Amino acid sequence: MRENRDVFTAQLIGKNVVITGASSGIGEQLAYQYVGYGANVFITARRKRRLQEVIEKCKSYGNSQQKCGFLTADMGKIDDRERVIKAAIEFFGDIDQLILNHASQPLVYKWSGRREQLEHLDVMLNVNMVSFVHLTAAALSSLRRTSGSICVVGSGSGRIPTPFTLEYAASKFALDGFFSGLRYEFKANKENISITHCVLGFISTESGSRSFQKVTALMGSPNTFLLSLLQPAKLEDAVQAIISATTSRLGEIYFPSSQMVWLMSVIRSLFPEIEKFDLAGFTKS
Repeated sequence: MRENRDVFTAQLIGKNVVITGASSGIGEQLAYQYVGYGANVFITARRKRRLQEVIEKCKSYGNSQQKCGFLTADMGKIDDRERVIKAAIEFFGDIDQLILNHASQPLVYKWSGRREQLEHLDVMLNVNMVSFVHLTAAALSSLRRTSGSICVVGSGSGRIPTPFTLEYAASKFALDGFFSGLRYEFKANKENISITHCVLGFISTESGSRSFQKVTALMGSPNTFLLSLLQPAKLEDAVQAIISATTSRLGEIYFPSSQMVWLMSVIRSLFPEIEKFDLAGFTKS
């Protein structure tokens, strides 16, 4: 473990990392870990006070040579996306890693096609997918100069159909479609920019726990095998997996392996009628 840390420190020291959705949860912990590896960080989210607190901690974990900056921004607003990238480049000089981590959290309910649900779909797609594309477009020139890396923090909900959070799942499926295709384009065009898609299962965060509890309540009598798989992974382990995969320029990772998101997505692809067998256990008593 110590050897791995030394390897990543050597690769990350002095690198410039932009992290979105960094006021709490995965994004916040990513900021601390990157600073611990010697990287410079520029973070963004909507809550200014929380960003200030995170940056103060980052500074206490780093050294006087490291740069730690932030900008308050709303990823639902087009102008804010370009503003974040422009500010980061002015702060750093260039970007080595762009970590796209922000997300509009799912509302959990049975879909009925009401107007407010359609409006929520628009919000989800805009924040959880379109903003990722806009941020990437704004950062491309800088990433080309550094032969940099893009990390897309996705979800198992973007690989396995998830009832009661349809809009959220749709936005995550869309992320996979766009960025997996873009990765192939980069390779075909010999662009030296890596794209890492991190497909995360149930991670021990406040927002993840709330959503999981609401979904299981709507399920009624969920399959006990499913519940046994969905023990939340430790937040710090998820963060380390994201940093490791991005820095190693891997195309895709599934975390945690114990939740078998990869296996279940493969089974679904090979056997599209699998839901007849109640694999996911979405039964209502």
